[in-house]
Amino acid sequence: MVLVGLLAFSAVDSRGQVFRDAEVRDVLRSVEESSQFRFLYRDALLAGRKVSVTLGSDPVGEVAAALTAIGLGVRVDADREQVLVYPLSEPASPAPEVRLEGFVLDDQSGARLPHATVTWLDDQGELRGVACNEAGYFETTLPSASEEQLTVSYLGFESRTVSVSMGDGPLEISIRLAPQPLQSREVVVAGTILHTDLDTTWQHLIQPGVMAPLGESSVLRSLSTLPSVSLSAALSDGVSVRGSKSDGFQVLLDGLPVYSRSHMFGLFDAFNEDALQAVGFYYGIAPASYQAPPGGTLAFLTRTGSQERVAGTIGASNTSFKGTLEGPALGGRGSWLVSGRLSYLDDLDWFNNDVLVAQGLDIGRETSLEPAGPARAQVLNGSANYHDVHAKLLFEGADGGRLTASGYLGGDRASQEGERRFRGPNQAAGHLTQGLSEWGTMVGGLQYQRSLQGRGFLSVIAGASRYDGAYSNSSLVARVRRNDAGAAAPEVRLDQFANDNLLVQMRLAPEWSYERAGLWSLGADLNLLSAEYEESTSRRADYRLAGNAGQLDAYVAWASARTGPARFNLGLRSHYFTWGDHLRLSPRAEMRVGGEGPVSMSVGFSRNHQFVHQLEVQPVLESAPDVWILSSDTESPGRVDYFTGGIYLRPSSRVFLQAEGFLKEYQNLRLHESANPDGNVSLQGELNNPYLPNVDGSAKGVEVMLRHRTGPLLWSHGYTRSKTVYTNPRVLDGREFAVSWDRRNQYTASVETGWRGFSTSLTWYLASGIPNPLRFVNQAEAERLPSFSRLDGGVSWQRQFGSRAVMVGFSVYNLTDRNNVWYRTLVPTAISGPTDNLMVTDVEGVDVYDLGLHPSFELSIRF
Repeated sequence: MVLVGLLAFSAVDSRGQVFRDAEVRDVLRSVEESSQFRFLYRDALLAGRKVSVTLGSDPVGEVAAALTAIGLGVRVDADREQVLVYPLSEPASPAPEVRLEGFVLDDQSGARLPHATVTWLDDQGELRGVACNEAGYFETTLPSASEEQLTVSYLGFESRTVSVSMGDGPLEISIRLAPQPLQSREVVVAGTILHTDLDTTWQHLIQPGVMAPLGESSVLRSLSTLPSVSLSAALSDGVSVRGSKSDGFQVLLDGLPVYSRSHMFGLFDAFNEDALQAVGFYYGIAPASYQAPPGGTLAFLTRTGSQERVAGTIGASNTSFKGTLEGPALGGRGSWLVSGRLSYLDDLDWFNNDVLVAQGLDIGRETSLEPAGPARAQVLNGSANYHDVHAKLLFEGADGGRLTASGYLGGDRASQEGERRFRGPNQAAGHLTQGLSEWGTMVGGLQYQRSLQGRGFLSVIAGASRYDGAYSNSSLVARVRRNDAGAAAPEVRLDQFANDNLLVQMRLAPEWSYERAGLWSLGADLNLLSAEYEESTSRRADYRLAGNAGQLDAYVAWASARTGPARFNLGLRSHYFTWGDHLRLSPRAEMRVGGEGPVSMSVGFSRNHQFVHQLEVQPVLESAPDVWILSSDTESPGRVDYFTGGIYLRPSSRVFLQAEGFLKEYQNLRLHESANPDGNVSLQGELNNPYLPNVDGSAKGVEVMLRHRTGPLLWSHGYTRSKTVYTNPRVLDGREFAVSWDRRNQYTASVETGWRGFSTSLTWYLASGIPNPLRFVNQAEAERLPSFSRLDGGVSWQRQFGSRAVMVGFSVYNLTDRNNVWYRTLVPTAISGPTDNLMVTDVEGVDVYDLGLHPSFELSIRF
């Protein structure tokens, strides 16, 4: 059907162009260039279609008639100067409600926009809406006699309103949004009501491109502005969410797990921001469709390439070069994208790059030792590099079905050599110390997504992940036995530590979702896993653990319709793990009351299980590559019972306040012997493995967040009061102890603003100190380390020049150059014995500092 108001188009310019057997998209672009009208369509729908038309005094009407002649539906909104182009469907019998489905797209590239929001007002004037899924697809039902004004929003894009008449039966619409240049890849915080289906006012809670205090945009680091994420040092690869240790935090790339998340000891993400489309962060009650370990899920999506033209981006930071190239395939039915990043740390030593390596490998870390004092390390030489490559292919059918193939390859290698000076039996002695850290990971898979024409939406993921890491350090300090007398100088020695880890996972995950009285989701998740771990010290015989397992999950989830005073999200996920025949159930339930009103509340419960575990090692090894092992026939899977609730206040469109509380009860966690606060070798005579498998614990806390606008300034404040403790019968006689990441109080404040292409941010972090591990050695030591305070700042500028754009950014980590204590440890000052068994005769308690003032830059050019 064609709806054309001829009088409305009389003012449209006509160039008298004649098209003979021309590509439809070329014709539409010509009309857009000579008028204010914009056509809304999917690229694959028009790919390969040709028309013949002469543009006269009414070019929009003439093009609409030509499209109708080749079997396409057209609806013209003269008031908003928009034209919907959609595939025709069979006429439907009259019904009180009609199905509406569609896609939200990038107007320049044709790429889908995941998690975009589509809203409208119902007959009572209440705000209603729906959120797109990861494929940029949405589906809903509307009254058949209605004419709706749909408003579509997505961060970094201009909102658009489309008028849709529902009287003609089922309809597919494609809505194209105009992008802003070089927008940041936002984080959709799906674990909180801050990001709701109907309101995008606060959706840009986290923008890694604005806050890049180490030169590379980092989602993991930017998460620390949330009160739910514990503050950590610069060189920390783990993320602790609401008390959960870092292995309880899952990272997915295009639906596949990634087991190494950061480059350069945790300084920045292992993923190139230029290759990302969107990010979802689930820290609350996650949907049953996610495995959902105890600490939540961070889900990355690789963006698809442009289906319109060949484009690219090149850039550099103070640590790496990067570039991205993309373009159309199959005449617009598909696209391709390749993006890579390569460090030049070994070639250009500027902006204190050498300090990063010394800090990471524990050779030359900044400490409270006197510069010329004993045991102060002298760095001799070092080397460091990292790389990552993203690739994605897209093939899209005229029916909206999509097949994507994506892959990722990344890795690090850092080595350093130094010399420590000690007082020997007769004279000063030098001890050569070496450190090596390297890891590599590969992820690749296929994903098929398709609307089933009124029977739901199908998504199938198939792929594999591979991770390997290795670490060695030749001069770690270890206590030989526990010192019950609590003397200041327990018996210690210099030790060597080395480990090697391999983890391979293959995944097949089909899911079917259907909108009927709410959104139903049914799915299965089959995983085949293989893990190997080796560890050696001079006091323990070489240890090796290897195993294979299969894991089959099945789930059902239901989210109630977005009407009425209350919303429900219910789900049940079952797990069967073959190594040990473990069968577990994970129920999920959440209720939210109040909707989009000025006051709303939520309450939820979930039980989550964990079958793949990361071993936490002592802080001196914290920058070592991750270590992953599996549950087994003798070690039960981890489990957490999770309770949460909150109240949310929206007194005005410029103010948002939320307060949330949580309680987690853990069972069967893993704790490496080096992280045992009772002495890092006190259990070696008792344990067959270098870790405890049956650690229990609890985490509880209250979080408050306030966001408000004052003129052009956007302010964010977050405060957390929390407590996380563990227990184990073999540690401290079964008494509970605070974990190493336990900060009882944490406060963050940030302010952002923008003006004429400039964006600036300033963030202050303040937190109480973590537990002091030397307290268990010497009761004279303080129970906790000093408080942590850091100020980060950044400014960026971007400018559009036609189809080209330039972005320049400069940022500073730790603007005040404060010596924040990262951890506290024993450092030997005098040694004795043969070189292969150096016993320590004197030690000193030393504060090891976080990274000091560190400037960085970033430059990006899009063409």
